[in-house]
Amino acid sequence: MNDQELKILKPFGPSIAIVKMPEKIVNELNDYVDNIISDKKKLVNLDYGKSLAGNVKQEFRLEKDFMQKSGWAEFLAK
Repeated sequence: MNDQELKILKPFGPSIAIVKMPEKIVNELNDYVDNIISDKKKLVNLDYGKSLAGNVKQEFRLEKDFMQKSGWAEFLAK
């Protein structure tokens, strides 16, 4: 699958997109998550689990600044 290829599957109702994410973005997301988890204050401030359905733990918002700098927001928009 090349960088521009997008596949859409509908095996059971909701659509599932299959895309190749650039390795740079994957690495930046992994580093960002590691930093959030190690910073307890930031982890509490970004906690989003209480806003999601069910009993969700360790789900947090990505900061807008990070999403723009890392290219994550642009990748999702495309």
